[in-house]
Order: sequence, then C-alpha cells, then structure tokens
Amino acid sequence: MFLFFSPISHSPPGVPGLFRGLTSTMFREMPGYFFFFGGYELSKSMLVSPADPDPNNLGLVKTTIAGGIGGMCLWTSIFPFDVVKSRIQIESSTESMTSVLKKVVKTEGVRGLYKGLTPTLLRTFPSTGALFVAYENTKYYLTRAAS
Repeated sequence: MFLFFSPISHSPPGVPGLFRGLTSTMFREMPGYFFFFGGYELSKSMLVSPADPDPNNLGLVKTTIAGGIGGMCLWTSIFPFDVVKSRIQIESSTESMTSVLKKVVKTEGVRGLYKGLTPTLLRTFPSTGALFVAYENTKYYLTRAAS
C-alpha cells in the first residue's frame, strides 16, 4: 500500500492533486440527481395508461423512455459543471471552479459550457433507460421474493 501512495505524496501536486476538481464535481452531482430521479418519476407519471394508472407497471418500452428522459434531464442540468470539472482536471489547473467557469463564458460564450452535450445525450438515453429497466425489474423480483 505504501508503494502506491509514496509516488503520489512525493511528487507535485501530491495528495491535494487527488482532489482536484472535487468542488465542481459536488456542484455537478448534488443537483444532478435531483433532475435525474425527478425527470424519471415525472416521465413515469406522464406515461401511465388510463387502463393501469400504476406507474410501477409501465413495461419495458415506457420504463426505458422514462429512464432515458431522466438521464437527459441529469446531463442537461449538470453539463456546465462537468465541462468546468473536466477542464480543471485535464489542465491540472489550480484555479477555482468559479474562475474557470468565468473564463469559459468569456472566451467561448455560454455555448462553451455545453460543448459535447449532443453526443452525451445520445449516449445517455439508452444507457439510463437500461439502468432503470434493470432497477425496476430488480425491485420487482426482490420485493416478490421477500413476500
């Protein structure tokens, strides 16, 4: 274990370098999951059929769609913080999250905070759709097994 941490602690930036970008990561994650699960639950409630108003009985396709929408809500809401976090980490910057955010807006405009959003949304829709299908099915079978 010591052999792993020794090079980190003796080279610049050392142990603090392990935490570079942590502030922007926290700003990204905390509100992001509000939008993730909020978007999923709101989508579920909008996709229920009048014949079966239980949002837990959506089925494969509607659960996938609701999960995809939840993922898109997450990434759309957090993407500016993700861009800032990535730039801090890639450039090994010691600047604050706020100064990097201001620099991006000043040099690239607000659109600079959303560079790469389209491929991220295309990737997240099927992956978070599948994630929620797995979650709902696991919840169903574990609940059933416990009864």
